[in-house]
Amino acid sequence: MLNIPEFEVVKQEQNEYYYRFTVERKELPYMCTNCGWIKSEHDKAEDVFRVYQIKERTVSDLPIHSKAIRIVIRHRRFKCPACKGTFYEWLDSVDRNDKVIKRLKEYIQLLALKIPFTNIADEYSISHTTVKRYFEEYVEEKDEDRYFVAPRVLGIDEAHLNKKMRGVFTDTENFKLLEIARDNTKKTVKEVIQSMDNFQDIEVATIDMAAGYKYAIQELIPKCVIVVDKFHVVQYAQKALNAIRVKIKKDLPKEKRRFLTKDRWVLLGNAEDLEFKDIVRRNEWFDRYPLLKQAYWLKEGIRNVYKANSKEEALERYAKWESEISKEFKEFKEIRRTFNNLQRRNLQLL
Repeated sequence: MLNIPEFEVVKQEQNEYYYRFTVERKELPYMCTNCGWIKSEHDKAEDVFRVYQIKERTVSDLPIHSKAIRIVIRHRRFKCPACKGTFYEWLDSVDRNDKVIKRLKEYIQLLALKIPFTNIADEYSISHTTVKRYFEEYVEEKDEDRYFVAPRVLGIDEAHLNKKMRGVFTDTENFKLLEIARDNTKKTVKEVIQSMDNFQDIEVATIDMAAGYKYAIQELIPKCVIVVDKFHVVQYAQKALNAIRVKIKKDLPKEKRRFLTKDRWVLLGNAEDLEFKDIVRRNEWFDRYPLLKQAYWLKEGIRNVYKANSKEEALERYAKWESEISKEFKEFKEIRRTFNNLQRRNLQLL
């Protein structure tokens, strides 16, 4: 019933909640773990391992018939005839000082991928910290076996997960997630890149405007072309427009603010995605607030730069966009300054 070949069941009990098995290991030890002395079939009768102490140890196992399983292991401590020292017999089915059988531990590790730790802890009467430890051991084990080849085009970004910024690495050409790192520092970025097989063959890296990513790549792969991702450039323009929108709206009396209802959604969205009614409303806002109109078309102007058919055309569009930045728009001047700095550092934006 227990189906653990290592043990012999010496006692079995049950109630409406659980089965309880008292077991002993079938085989006697053949070697002293202290001195390494090995028992031989030619040894005298007195030269054998003798039971010095028995300590009962209770562990949990996978449920049977929807009942919990408690296994009481009569863990024997033996005395060595050679060194006179004592040692506990080795158990194959349960790790030292653990409270669950190995097969239950493996089941919990897989369960922890889908279910909260506290739910598992309540189900199997163990602490949530133990469940967390099992899960971390599983992740560490899988992490050691992991292997991936560096892509031709590597994407590096970040994401806020578990209250911390993490580095996110992707195979941009094949739309594959490669790694989510513990943080997004330059040191970690270099470690992740170096863990990739043939990382020296990476030809292009797309990044945001964080300097740490750029320096990490330049130090490891000097010939790699570094491109600032279009998404981040457009995002800068959206943030600039939003800052101007908020400033304009903040200075208005309450009754006039109602005129700009849902302005954020309309203004920050793509111009080509707007419905006719939204375009009408947007143009009404522009008639009353010319600065909002200028900021909006500057945001769209950055997007239009990326719609060019060649790099030369894109640079022309950018030069035109740059010339249209008003003195009042320090937010967009920040984008221009960032662009020019990146150009000086030989980073590609277009």
